Amino acid sequence: MKYYRGLFFTRSGRNILEEAKPTIPLQWVTVFFDWPDRVHDDANLMLCVIAKIRAGKGLIAPEPMHHDQRWCMSFRVPSHYNAADTSIAAIAVTIAFWHRDQILNHGHYIDRRYVFRMTNHPRWGV
Repeated sequence: MKYYRGLFFTRSGRNILEEAKPTIPLQWVTVFFDWPDRVHDDANLMLCVIAKIRAGKGLIAPEPMHHDQRWCMSFRVPSHYNAADTSIAAIAVTIAFWHRDQILNHGHYIDRRYVFRMTNHPRWGV
């Protein structure tokens, strides 16, 4: 099975990989960051993600964008056929809150070097 580099690390520094070909249907919610967003710590960056999704600034697509585009994070949402965009966004908010909890309580942290890279490049496989 092939995996892609993930957006988060565990407390021990292990990257949490993403499955390249998931076996369940997914939608991805991608949030793009602006220059001022980069200064937030990881927990507050997740609050920024949540605010952007709630404001309707999350891009919903069948593929993640964070591997090919810089300055963004994509969150995978298990989906059912014809799921409404509002329900996909609501689930993405819940997932973002979960990641924030992992950051605050379990030592996870965002791969900022990958998220805030200065150039776009093809997917980084593992």
